[in-house]
Amino acid sequence: TRRDADRSRRISLPSIAPLAQAESELTQQKRERRVLVVEDNEINELVAVELLQALGLQTDVARNGAEALRALEQGSYAAILMDCQ
Repeated sequence: TRRDADRSRRISLPSIAPLAQAESELTQQKRERRVLVVEDNEINELVAVELLQALGLQTDVARNGAEALRALEQGSYAAILMDCQ
């Protein structure tokens, strides 16, 4: 019948559930990726933090090496960005 013919022409679209799940997992991973920015120059700190947050990363800031060591005692970081002179 015509109705059966219409059904056979329908396109079966894949479920978007796996994509939504993958996006959710990626968002969670980004939240869990903390980066410690160790910078004594306020402008450089602001630039680094803005760039990292734009990538979806969580940032903490330390103004010097001593503060960085205290931050490390409180938790772990995926990366530490430090200005060394």
